[in-house]
Amino acid sequence: MSKTDDQVKASEKLMQEAEVHAQQQIAAVKKKETMRKKQVVKFGSLMVLTVIILIFATIAWFTMNKNVETSGMGVKVAAAPFELAVEGS
Repeated sequence: MSKTDDQVKASEKLMQEAEVHAQQQIAAVKKKETMRKKQVVKFGSLMVLTVIILIFATIAWFTMNKNVETSGMGVKVAAAPFELAVEGS
């Protein structure tokens, strides 16, 4: 073998190693992007669930007692054993 054949083979080997390294870097970047997308999806679904729970809790709180009466400064709530009222000036 001549020197140029050795140099060509060494050059080819370096190119193959560089290609393998580049492919590994690309795979690592794709893996990070996939993980970020998964995190965004998880966070988004958690936020949607939280908003839905908050909406249902708010609706339940406002519709819990349908027999509320007011007169002047007094407030009477159904099924409550007491009455709130302001007397005097």
